Amino acid sequence: MMRNDKNTIEQPFAICLRNDGYPTSLDVRKIYQILPAKHHQLRVIDGKPCLTLP
Repeated sequence: MMRNDKNTIEQPFAICLRNDGYPTSLDVRKIYQILPAKHHQLRVIDGKPCLTLP
């Protein structure tokens, strides 16, 4: 979560464009909430256990 100039919380989201290597975990064209993870990765939140992607 990040705070903007108006001191409101912004949550980043990502859209899955390809799911090569993760076909059962990611749905193409679905919007996912993301959290930062280590080593240039993203943590995807979709209601299932968290998935960390490169």
